[in-house]
Amino acid sequence: MSVVVPVRNRQDAIGACIEALLAQEHAHREILVVDNGSTDGTRDVIQRYPVTLLVEREIETSYAARNLGIRHAKGEIVAFIDSDCIAAPGWLAHLLPPFDDANVGAVVGCIADAPPQSLAEQFTARIQPFARPDCGGLKTLLTANVAIRRNALERLNLFDAHLPTAGDVDLGWRIQLRLGLTIAEAPEAVVWHSHRTTMRDVFAQYRRYGASEILLSTLYRGGAGSLSRSQHAWRMLQQLRACATYIASFFVRLLTFRRELVWPLFLLVVESGNLAGKIGAWITTHGCTRNPYGRPHKT
Repeated sequence: MSVVVPVRNRQDAIGACIEALLAQEHAHREILVVDNGSTDGTRDVIQRYPVTLLVEREIETSYAARNLGIRHAKGEIVAFIDSDCIAAPGWLAHLLPPFDDANVGAVVGCIADAPPQSLAEQFTARIQPFARPDCGGLKTLLTANVAIRRNALERLNLFDAHLPTAGDVDLGWRIQLRLGLTIAEAPEAVVWHSHRTTMRDVFAQYRRYGASEILLSTLYRGGAGSLSRSQHAWRMLQQLRACATYIASFFVRLLTFRRELVWPLFLLVVESGNLAGKIGAWITTHGCTRNPYGRPHKT
């Protein structure tokens, strides 16, 4: 079994991630850490550990980094975890049993909240950003905690390396739509994820999420998980109304000295970030009509 960890500028987090992976009890596992253009001391930290360090120099996306790891991996099952996550004991062992079923192409685990250190982390944990809703009957795959058959990855030509976001959801949908395989769940396979520590980082995170919604609708136009132009426009109008509500709520709480004064401001950051991402992606995709990130996409 192989474990692939993409990383960029995480010198303060990557060591703990690697140590948790080295502590896994699986006897036949290799760990490949793929640096994707770090400018801090990330590579120096990685080189302290008995893992394989790879460097993706051509494309600066996490999906390109994961693809490089896959190409060097020796295992028939490839597990993925993010560099800001810590694998719980037994993580790999819990991901494997569902693969006894030949119809299972991938197994997703549980992404739990690491103990919060800041107000932004506490608030983010409340809104559960890593929930995986079904879309049109398709399960959602998140690369912070998943294992995938190597054969399935190769048949699909790996991740779409040029996508800046939504590449994991896209791959999961292709596993189900193109290969006819299922995505199983292993709730006992837990990783602890550290949320963004500042409101600025939360805004950037949700801007990326908003962009991913538009991008997926572009890639799967008229198909799985996609929305029409009018549906997207209506959602954006609803988000604008929500933003106004959060602003009003903040001033009401300010006047009445209510507790958790910052909560509506946090929701405003989340909603406005998501909205900004959608508007930006709406422009770059010409209203969900073209994929601006490379080759034409077919399901």
